[in-house]
Amino acid sequence: MVAVDLLLAGVFYFVLYSLYFLFPSKFHVQSKFIILYRTKIGLRFMDKLAKSFPRVLKVLSYISISSGFLGMAFIFAYLFKGAYLLLVQPGAQPVLSPVLPGVATVPGAPILSFTHWIISLLVIVVVHEFCHGIYCRLHNVPVKSSGFVFLGPLLGAFVEPDDKKFEKQKTYPQLSVLSAGAFANFIFAGIFFFVLMFILNPIVSHAAIQEGVQITTIQSDLPISQSHLRPGMVLDSINNQTVSDPQIFVKILRQYHPNEIISITANNTTSLVRLASNPANSSLSYLGVGVTPASVHLTGIFERMPLLYSFFIWTYELFFWLFTISLGVGLFNLLPLGPIDGGKMFYVASLWMFKKEQKARQVWIFISLVCLILIGINLFPHLLRLLSFLFHPILALFS
Repeated sequence: MVAVDLLLAGVFYFVLYSLYFLFPSKFHVQSKFIILYRTKIGLRFMDKLAKSFPRVLKVLSYISISSGFLGMAFIFAYLFKGAYLLLVQPGAQPVLSPVLPGVATVPGAPILSFTHWIISLLVIVVVHEFCHGIYCRLHNVPVKSSGFVFLGPLLGAFVEPDDKKFEKQKTYPQLSVLSAGAFANFIFAGIFFFVLMFILNPIVSHAAIQEGVQITTIQSDLPISQSHLRPGMVLDSINNQTVSDPQIFVKILRQYHPNEIISITANNTTSLVRLASNPANSSLSYLGVGVTPASVHLTGIFERMPLLYSFFIWTYELFFWLFTISLGVGLFNLLPLGPIDGGKMFYVASLWMFKKEQKARQVWIFISLVCLILIGINLFPHLLRLLSFLFHPILALFS
């Protein structure tokens, strides 16, 4: 599966950058590594929606502005708490993680494949930017172009409003445009969650009987990496409680707290492991392993059509990542940081509050620097893990 993923990624980027080199006149390069492909796709539809539902969009804009500032306060406090715990609590996990294929970015989540990553990214950024465009047209701000942007291997989308006319708008229109993208991400995250929990989850849960729990990954910077447990082992018990399936595994772990030492038996080998803190909630325990059912027995129609079951599993994981990434992108974009939506919202609000551009800019720069520090602290463990992975073979030669 990993080989197929790598092949798909290779083909995708080969086609993408072949188009860039074959038709350079259709692309625009900024800052040497940002490549823009401008189009007129969706502009008429943005204009039509804005003119068809102005009252509904105006009501929604008040909700999006309010939820935008609430989300800004939440994500700032969340990063602050995560950074604080990393500095003072041994074994604490970062609350921020890069969303990259091949990495389990959410505790207990499936590995993010390239196909799930690229589909989720495209859907989320297109929805995000499209809603910016709708609200630009609602307030009569011209949208000059839409398109795609490539930042190295990362793919995104954009709408390009008339900046001069946008800056002449009053506080409310600016805030409604800036908050629209994240608000759209939250709305779609809710839709993805509904489909995931009430449509796909019942189908998948009744399609197969899962037995046993097999370790797929072990987090290298946690106490469990020092145990005898290794990927591929099948768990037998935790503190003498039988681990019969992944759901029982999760329920057993919820009984314990961070820093407690538990006994884990796998492949008839017992190890003592100290639990860490869950990145999402420091009061919950965190083992630091990825797991999968050791065996799956299909039932009903899926027993006769295993490919159909594989399709539902693939779709289930896609909607999981659509929900997770959409929520994460929406919240991250609300950070009061520099040029992203939250940073621009914070600056507009500061300008409205202080009435002086110099004072508003000073406050904006200070808060942006604080955000950068918090992001740096939360990403530092991931950087150490990456450096350890890259240089471990070299260091092993001298040990």
